[in-house]
Amino acid sequence: MISVLEHLKDHEVRRFAAGDTVLRQGEKTECLYFMIEGSVEVLKDDVKVAKSSQPGVVFGELAALLGESHTATVRAVKPSAFYVVENPKDYLRTSPGACLHVCELLARRLDALN
Repeated sequence: MISVLEHLKDHEVRRFAAGDTVLRQGEKTECLYFMIEGSVEVLKDDVKVAKSSQPGVVFGELAALLGESHTATVRAVKPSAFYVVENPKDYLRTSPGACLHVCELLARRLDALN
């Protein structure tokens, strides 16, 4: 997953302190967040459903692809940094490697539910 980060170096970096909210369930940001470093927890209706610290993991993809609000909250557990992609559909249309990365991540998440 780290290789996708090489293609994002020209994008904005946002940093979050431990306890900061990266994405909030029910809000609409229309951005993708690719983790550079750190650790986050994912909460659905204030219940922790996942955690991640893997560089390259992406958040906000469902909302961005479907044009809807975020389905979960992502909160930094320790200081974290993300590359932020605005206009995610345009970016994914023109970046096949990143698009495949997001597809594989979504497939892994779906497979974990099965």
